[in-house]
Amino acid sequence: MKKSIVLVTSLFMLFVIAISSCSKNNKEDIIAGLDPCDTDNVTYSLVIKPILDQFCNTSGCHNSTSVAAGYNFQDFNTLSTAALQDVFIGSIRHETAYSNMPKGGDKLTDCQISQIETWISDGAPNN
Repeated sequence: MKKSIVLVTSLFMLFVIAISSCSKNNKEDIIAGLDPCDTDNVTYSLVIKPILDQFCNTSGCHNSTSVAAGYNFQDFNTLSTAALQDVFIGSIRHETAYSNMPKGGDKLTDCQISQIETWISDGAPNN
């Protein structure tokens, strides 16, 4: 009788240990389950403007000095009007019918493009 109690208790403890070790508690699994691209909290001032300042509002491009293709993205009204046109999103997506932007540079990340798409879908507000 004593042997069966010890055996049942041992099997139960082994079962509990096996079950608890199946959870996602290592760093890689936890990080892999997270989406690092936040498209829920997209604002012009905190998300869109920094992307444009880094890739578009540079010397020789879409700033108040250069005004490439007639677009000064440092001026919000010009930017929001351009953003609501197909050419804007087509260019940053590198779609066939449009001039790839940033010109001569790498394509924006999928996350950056998704954030811009979200901002445009929201009406390109100045927030």
